Amino acid sequence: MVLELADTGLPVGADCQASAQNTSEVTSGGGGLGGAAAALGPVSPAGSTDFDLLPGVYDVLVLCTAGESTWQAVEHSVSIRRDHVANVRLEPSQEL
Repeated sequence: MVLELADTGLPVGADCQASAQNTSEVTSGGGGLGGAAAALGPVSPAGSTDFDLLPGVYDVLVLCTAGESTWQAVEHSVSIRRDHVANVRLEPSQEL
């Protein structure tokens, strides 16, 4: 998955972290990943960041902090398939 943050005026030096929660329902093959959450790591506020995820459907969250301010962005139902790059563009516009 390639994750990109839209230019929303985040301060220079903002710390952005991504996480994903697998929302897939596994009905065969032993499964067991449905509902699993994973911290993906840092996201570049300017540019794109690549992450490797197992195939499935994910809710992707990015949380950015700078000083006392916090922003977040969520993209629901991101489908990850084998041999396919999912491009996700998030706008961290909701200051908490």
